[in-house]
Amino acid sequence: MATLSYWRSGRSQPEHQTSLDALASLEEILNLPVGHLRSRLRPSRRPGPRGGRMSLADVMGGDAVRETLVMLGFDPDASEALVETSMQVTVEIDDEGRARSSVSRCVRKATRDDAHATPLILRTDGPGAQIPDFVARKGCSIGKTHMDVGAGVYGVELLLERPLHAGETAITEVEIQLPDDADPDPFFELYLTRRLSEAMLWIHFEEGHVPTHCQAYLDDPRHRDQQVRATMGTTSAHHVARNVGPGTLGIRWDW
Repeated sequence: MATLSYWRSGRSQPEHQTSLDALASLEEILNLPVGHLRSRLRPSRRPGPRGGRMSLADVMGGDAVRETLVMLGFDPDASEALVETSMQVTVEIDDEGRARSSVSRCVRKATRDDAHATPLILRTDGPGAQIPDFVARKGCSIGKTHMDVGAGVYGVELLLERPLHAGETAITEVEIQLPDDADPDPFFELYLTRRLSEAMLWIHFEEGHVPTHCQAYLDDPRHRDQQVRATMGTTSAHHVARNVGPGTLGIRWDW
């Protein structure tokens, strides 16, 4: 498991909820007292959610995210010119349990005149030899890119079709073709930088390789570590949250 190996080396530590859950299983395998490994974690570098707005660096945590934002031409601490008001993300999981692609459709609103660019960042639990491919499908194009393979942080600059005036909205659709050399992770989560009217996460599985159980989880100022059963279809699971963020929204599953 990449997260645990990087924790052992001192490079990072388990912080995703799924990685934290894995510590309990590892304690049992190693015949360690309950809580032995978790008690050795340093304070998280990912601040807990707070009201109002959070930057991508706040929500995602880590110096690599801040560096990626700078390399893309964005001030990590400045207010955003374009903010998401709603989000729909569809994820494809292959028959080995790997996330192969995601498609995100977002409504973005300009907070000031001449708003035309916004960052999009993908973060994985560990590095990989392959780099994800960001494809602008509708309403935008790809500008600058910055791929920090060692940190597992990949970012691009999304450019709208035209600059917006304050209060105007635009819709963007972006596909991320994910590396196929990563370890399968039994979860997928979204980072929300501010309150959204609606966020939807829809996970599609290969027929014949559908999990036995799926659980949605949400961590924001109004829902601290809330967990609910995700809505299951024949080959998919989804969760829709309204008036959600800033924080994280995800779905985890068991085979």
